[in-house]
Amino acid sequence: MKAWLGEPITRAEAIAWALLVPAVLVAVSSGWAVVGSLSAVRKLMRNFETPVPSEVEFYLGVGELKVALLFGICALVPIVAVATRQRPWVKLAAPVVFGVIAYSMLHYYSTSSSEWLRAAARAELDTLAGERR
Repeated sequence: MKAWLGEPITRAEAIAWALLVPAVLVAVSSGWAVVGSLSAVRKLMRNFETPVPSEVEFYLGVGELKVALLFGICALVPIVAVATRQRPWVKLAAPVVFGVIAYSMLHYYSTSSSEWLRAAARAELDTLAGERR
């Protein structure tokens, strides 16, 4: 930042730093949620015979490390864009764009996995109801 050099900070830089914090928090917490739940989804796949949606299959196929790297990139790119010498529009756009990408990746995963869990639970309840008859 220019303050370390004794120069004043521009308005665009101040806004960029303010946008950076929520963008990085969204990327890190979204990555933590997705990576943390992948092992549980793998265990549930063994128990339920309901077919897994392609969205969940994508994340399972990629693996925890690569998913963590994807979300890490979503956190790191805005930090680098704001901390280095970039044009003002890049400093403003990077946190917003990569925060939205991280949130959309979380939303993509969570909606498909929750639909799959509902379908698996319905199938399991139908199986249990059929066994009681």
